[in-house]
Amino acid sequence: MAQKQVEYCLADEEWNAIKDKQQFVQPVPFVLTKEQIKQPKPADHTRFVCLSDTHTLTGNLVVPEGDVLLHAGDFTSTGKLQEVQNFVGFLKDQPHKHKVVIAGNHDLSFHEEFYADHWKAFRHQKQVDSKEVIQMVSGCCTYLMDQEAKVEGFRIYGSPWQPEFFDW
Repeated sequence: MAQKQVEYCLADEEWNAIKDKQQFVQPVPFVLTKEQIKQPKPADHTRFVCLSDTHTLTGNLVVPEGDVLLHAGDFTSTGKLQEVQNFVGFLKDQPHKHKVVIAGNHDLSFHEEFYADHWKAFRHQKQVDSKEVIQMVSGCCTYLMDQEAKVEGFRIYGSPWQPEFFDW
């Protein structure tokens, strides 16, 4: 007897029942004050600075000092080559001793199989080579894709996968 496949999306009638009750609000970004940014690190401590969902908006970003800069994904909007190049420039400008990056669901060109079938749907002028963008980012940081890295005695595991969301 075949097992019934589980669906992880709402059926049309369920969505229609709740869609008018949905409230969409602008997220409030977490912003450190200048005093907090400049606080000295206690001796014998490792300071992690964690970012995510910057979506190409790193140009005016003030990043606190630290030992480890960890970007947990969505540094591009759709993984275009210029977006990746700009992010690499941003990383190179950061003074942190260690930089660790994990791709997010918006960093589409980092997922070779998905990107090969969908790059035109995201209005890219040409297809980006997934291996090339991974190599570009890996050249200035530790890029984690289903891997672990030891940084300053800490174990960091990075995986870009998420449950399927619509066709992403």
